[in-house]
Amino acid sequence: EDKPEKKVNDCLTTKEQIVDLVKKAYKGMGYDLDKLEKEGKLTLDLYPRKNKNTHGFCFGIDQEADARILANLTNDAHSLETLNHELGHCVYTLGTVKTLQYFDREQYPAMTEAVAMMMQDLQKRENVLNDIVDSKTLEEYRKDFIKDEILFITRALTIINFEKEMYKNPDQDLKQLWHDMKVK
Repeated sequence: EDKPEKKVNDCLTTKEQIVDLVKKAYKGMGYDLDKLEKEGKLTLDLYPRKNKNTHGFCFGIDQEADARILANLTNDAHSLETLNHELGHCVYTLGTVKTLQYFDREQYPAMTEAVAMMMQDLQKRENVLNDIVDSKTLEEYRKDFIKDEILFITRALTIINFEKEMYKNPDQDLKQLWHDMKVK
């Protein structure tokens, strides 16, 4: 309850504010989302309605020409993260030009996901929230994000190392191996 994200959520008052913040951030990077929508290159289905799928998706239909987002935004930091993430997929799709050589324009899932994951953290890394969240709260929010990133990386490295050690000797006691690795 006392995490900085709760204080950030208190500053996010409407679903529409989430969209405005994201559009402003992307425009600052050279992506005019309103223009892309008017041109029919970007379709946004962002708000909840009855019987709508509750997850967020990006559908990259046609490189350079057609990307679509389905989401169910509310007025919180998670929705800001979701929209930034899904738009990361979109700009990757729309930015992959058809004039590239065939093999260079392939959209590999790992690449599009990497871009989306980078974009989902905009509000934690950049000045997206400066106009609505006080600087002390933003600093706490960013520090909490860094702490979470360090935990994520540490856990990922532990799992990678565990798997590496496991394959060295598949017959070993895996519970003991896991315990030994956690102790290190």
